[in-house]
Amino acid sequence: GRDLFYRYLKRFGFLERTDIEFDGEITGTIKEGSRWAESELVTYAFGQGIAVTPIQMMAAVSALANKGVLMQPTVAEKIGDESVFEARVIRKVLSERTADTITAMMVNAVENGVARRAQVKGHYIAGKTGTAQTYKHGKPLTGPGTTITSFVGFAPIDKPKFAILVKIDRPRSTIWADATAAPLFSEIAEFLFKYYNIPPDKK
Repeated sequence: GRDLFYRYLKRFGFLERTDIEFDGEITGTIKEGSRWAESELVTYAFGQGIAVTPIQMMAAVSALANKGVLMQPTVAEKIGDESVFEARVIRKVLSERTADTITAMMVNAVENGVARRAQVKGHYIAGKTGTAQTYKHGKPLTGPGTTITSFVGFAPIDKPKFAILVKIDRPRSTIWADATAAPLFSEIAEFLFKYYNIPPDKK
């Protein structure tokens, strides 16, 4: 129902700024839950009509990687042994069991679903494609060059080391994220597996 769905959008931080160290951060666009039409409740469930910022999406997906705990995003001057930032918990969003269940669904999307082109040999990845229509004068546009495609994911599954969001505005080769954003995600993830020297977790 509207109330529960809207409460979860708030808990994941989609209705507030993350307060990351950038000027001019906005919150995206989500209509107040009590004003949703029945049709909007259905379309919002798969993301249509909800606009969030990339950093909001990264924070929310990272909450799944963190076993249901939403963390404060920050800009790090250095990564590794010389890290100079302090991790700060915002709130518990989901139970660990629910976060693990959703993570398993995201792994299945990469292993067996439409997101296969995000795979990296030897590694499990939790991820999800996104394909958004664009509109002109209130009418949906169709065909290549009219969508916004994205892929968001994290790895390794047991002890996540990184999360990545790839977003491509109006790709011209195809309208779908699985053929545009997902392969680019795979290239970046493959680099990070090697950079962090992360051993394979898949035979």
